[in-house]
Amino acid sequence: MGGSCRCPAVRGKARCRLHGGRSTGVRGEANGAYRHGGRTKEAEALQRRVRKLLAQLKERGFEVDDAGMPCG
Repeated sequence: MGGSCRCPAVRGKARCRLHGGRSTGVRGEANGAYRHGGRTKEAEALQRRVRKLLAQLKERGFEVDDAGMPCG
C-alpha cells in the first residue's frame, strides 16, 4: 500500500491504462452527454473576458448592475 501502480504502461505512454494512459473519449457535440455548450473552453474563455471588461468599467467609474448593464 502507498506504492506506485504495478500495472504495465500503455504502449507509447508512461502510465498504465488505469492511471492516465488512455483517451477520455470524444469531446464536444459528438459526445452523448453534451448538453448546451455553456461549459466549453470557448464559452468559459468568453465569460472570463466579459468579467474582465466589466471590472475595467467599474474601475473607470461606470456603474454596472448585476446583469452587466450600465446604470443611469
